[in-house]
Amino acid sequence: MTKEQLDNYIRRLIEVQTELGDMNTIFDEQVADLQRLSSAENLEQQIMAMASKYRIPGFQAYHLAVEGYSLLNLVALGAAVLKKDSDPELKKKLEITQRVLDETEPLLLTTLEHMATYRSLDTDEIIRNIEEKLAKENQS
Repeated sequence: MTKEQLDNYIRRLIEVQTELGDMNTIFDEQVADLQRLSSAENLEQQIMAMASKYRIPGFQAYHLAVEGYSLLNLVALGAAVLKKDSDPELKKKLEITQRVLDETEPLLLTTLEHMATYRSLDTDEIIRNIEEKLAKENQS
């Protein structure tokens, strides 16, 4: 892997992190809506409304997190390969890169977990995913 490739992966990873950060309110709303569902009347209608409301942003967030996690792995690989280089400027850059990885990984994993419900654009599948999530939460 070249330094230029690593730079490109890091740049895109930061872009993904920023895009996901901009979607934080959607995540918070979705989690709150899901919690309210367990005690909602007209549960079926509420689940359909939730599936419709979060279908597109949830799909976007989930797939951005998939892309981000792939980039995170590519950056980690590139950093490991280039770590052998004795260039002091590169070593400093790799230290910064490690901090970016450490900051980004929790965001990506949380997004993947919370938005997995919306990994498909199929509304019926999303509804099934929400129902399964509610059933698991009610068992706990």
